[in-house]
Amino acid sequence: MVSLNPVDTNIIKLTPDEQLILIQHCSHIDDDIHQELFSAHDGILTLTARQCSDLRHVISIELNRTSNPKTADALGSVYNKLCTNPVMRKIGEKFNKLSFEDIEQVQKAADKIMLEHNNTPDPALGGLTPIQTHHLLYTEWNTSDCPMKLNQAITFEDVKDAPLYHNVRALLEELLQLKDKPTATAKGNLSRKVVQGALKTFRIDNYFVKTITETSKTLNEQDISSIWTTRVICQLAGLIRKQKNKFLVTKKGQELLALENAGKLYHLLFLTYTRKFNIGFHDRLPDLDELQFTIAYTLYHLNRLAKDEVDFDKIYRKIVLPSILKEFDRNSTEFMRTSWIIRYRIIEPLEFAGLLDCTREKVKFLTEIVSLKTSKFLRKFIRFQL
Repeated sequence: MVSLNPVDTNIIKLTPDEQLILIQHCSHIDDDIHQELFSAHDGILTLTARQCSDLRHVISIELNRTSNPKTADALGSVYNKLCTNPVMRKIGEKFNKLSFEDIEQVQKAADKIMLEHNNTPDPALGGLTPIQTHHLLYTEWNTSDCPMKLNQAITFEDVKDAPLYHNVRALLEELLQLKDKPTATAKGNLSRKVVQGALKTFRIDNYFVKTITETSKTLNEQDISSIWTTRVICQLAGLIRKQKNKFLVTKKGQELLALENAGKLYHLLFLTYTRKFNIGFHDRLPDLDELQFTIAYTLYHLNRLAKDEVDFDKIYRKIVLPSILKEFDRNSTEFMRTSWIIRYRIIEPLEFAGLLDCTREKVKFLTEIVSLKTSKFLRKFIRFQL
């Protein structure tokens, strides 16, 4: 499969013994890598990240087969050199230089090296240490230990332009006005009358609305993803409830509509949108729950890298965990590129939440995000303490 993503090259320096042992023992490698080994001047290899991974796989098979200590040492040394993560490569090199008398010494050395690793900034994690990354991903958001702090003291003026907040307010106000009329279908969707009202008051892409209204005179809730999303979030957050043929605004929803409660309402909506709601339900892409689960990591790096406008193509690979990015790259096709997944599952949802400002250009028949920056609102609502 042809890679649709840019790749970095890695320079690996082999000793003469390592080069010879690789040629002798790793016969099942790719032809291009084999040619590199034979023609390497002074033992210097130039390989892509994918080639490093492939060669490491072949070496691991040979390590399980060989009983020769000298061969195993040489192969193990090359295996570590081929690691594209400099931190992990350094750990492997340290361990190989040590000698042990018993298993307890091995365990103590491993514990010491891993402790040092967990507290060492990792370039692959954007300068975060593994322990910082763990806290960012696994600490409950609404606790004092969480490194991502959410500000509930924001004002209506701060948040009024966030489409998520604006649309929820518009829907709650519409339902309150229509409280004595049918507003729900038998299947639990908003009635067409409410949908028509939402088309006038919601923040929705004007070009999309114009196009869809030209092709269909009767629009249902499911036809407009932002309307469907807003209704589901309101239900998940406990702001509305369905009763027979109506959607009723709950007491909680009415209280949070007050302008002085703007911060509390948005805080609830943000948690509901990112933690309870399935962001990818409406886009027809495969299940990619890991992107939503790791969104705190993404927000941290967006806050760090996109305070000024930055090209989407220059940043999208830096805001997702390396392990997730690698998996997306591995399964990337002409019809589902890594950049598209991140645009649809991360950038556009955060723009809907009012946390990013995006610039679009028309590319052929589509309008695509070409650059972005964090909004002033994001910097008021979220801060990181790492």
